[in-house]
Amino acid sequence: MIQCINEDSGNGYIWHTTGSGKTLTSFKASTLLKENDRIHKCVFVV
Repeated sequence: MIQCINEDSGNGYIWHTTGSGKTLTSFKASTLLKENDRIHKCVFVV
């Protein structure tokens, strides 16, 4: 995921189905993204 973001392809999203760990995955992803200096804004919506 981080590699795709660093390739500067624009926006992105993660799609999950019911009971697949959306909140945990989203929280971990947002935590990793906010540590990246190239990311100017990371929105975490639950």
